[in-house]
Order: sequence, then C-alpha cells, then structure tokens
Amino acid sequence: MKHISIMVPRGAAALGCIEGAYKAFTMANEFLVNKGKQPLFKVQLVGIDKEPQVYDSFFQSISRSDY
Repeated sequence: MKHISIMVPRGAAALGCIEGAYKAFTMANEFLVNKGKQPLFKVQLVGIDKEPQVYDSFFQSISRSDY
C-alpha cells in the first residue's frame, strides 16, 4: 500500500486542489475494492494547525498525535 499525504494549508484558498487529489486517490481505491482487490492508497490529509477546521463541509482537519 502506498501512503499519500496531502498537505492542507491554512484557509480554504486551495480547496479545489486538495479536493481533486483526495477524490482521485479515494476513487481509485473504490474502483479496486469493487473489482475485488485491495486498496492501493492510504490517503491522509496533513496540516499544521492543531485545532479542527471545516472546509466548505468537504472535510474536517483534526489534530492526530499518533502519526
């Protein structure tokens, strides 16, 4: 499995870029699962803020200390 980390900047200025990459990798995983195969990507959103932020109801960034 390939680990993909997508950097999330402060604010929603680059949301389109983040959303597109996130959807592409997750849709590739869904395609593989529907074909009876294992997902190929572990997709993780990574940011520097410790407080949760919601970006246009698309996703919420949260602080995780276990990575």
